[in-house]
Amino acid sequence: MITWDLKKGCFDCLELGDNPQQKIRKYSLNLKLLCYITYIMDSKHILNKKDFGKWLSSFLLNWNYITRKLLYNAVYKYSKYINWDVLDFWCWEKPYKNLFKYKKYIWVDYESSWHDNKNNDIDIYWDGKKIPIEDETFDSFICTEVLEHVFNIDTTLKEIQRVIKKWGKWIITIPFFVWEHEEPYDFARYTYFWIEDILKRNGFKIIKHERLWSSYLTLLQLNISVWTKIIRNSKCYKYFWKLFWFIFRLPVQIVINALSLLNFSKNQTIYLNNFLLVEKI
Repeated sequence: MITWDLKKGCFDCLELGDNPQQKIRKYSLNLKLLCYITYIMDSKHILNKKDFGKWLSSFLLNWNYITRKLLYNAVYKYSKYINWDVLDFWCWEKPYKNLFKYKKYIWVDYESSWHDNKNNDIDIYWDGKKIPIEDETFDSFICTEVLEHVFNIDTTLKEIQRVIKKWGKWIITIPFFVWEHEEPYDFARYTYFWIEDILKRNGFKIIKHERLWSSYLTLLQLNISVWTKIIRNSKCYKYFWKLFWFIFRLPVQIVINALSLLNFSKNQTIYLNNFLLVEKI
């Protein structure tokens, strides 16, 4: 009988012989791809795991891999601007913390967050109105995939502007072309131009603003997402999910990654995310 250990990346081969005691032999295999595919065939509970660092497992198992990889690459590219005293605003599970060189890292989350935060090391809770931090305390600020969940965005931006030091840097990501999520706390989709306007009106200078991905690749990613949602919400999900993965989702995901290397499309009227690096002035 063969089982496997995902963390160690090896198969456990259980040999049963005449001896009543079971002898276990471990064959370390460097074929992690085979290991992950075997795991897909045996279980599905890891499919929604937010795996930002282990890109092979994320590529194979996470239906939202493309979006997460884009965000990770963008934050990594500009991570050198986030340093010293850093405030992580409502970024669930602090997925980018290891990218920054910081002296102090504080995590703020919403007081009545819809996430299960009982096992998270949240430092400060925010009531949606006033961040309980003194003026101009932090050198840097990180806020990813959050502002679409904020109803009173002007009030929130004024509070963020208040707690950042002058010339302090802020990394923001905001989804644009994406399905409703975290319902019913999904309030808005902001265009490229609206985002720049409201940030400037609240005392921020735009250093860098990028649309993440071109139209045709965005539509391919959404195609994966939509069909995944349909299949997962169907009564037959437990019977068809393996077939759906290998026949449709994995091949499309491979095609998307191959096309992303070419990057020959200049059309960015449809895109997945906004990425911004801004500065308080």
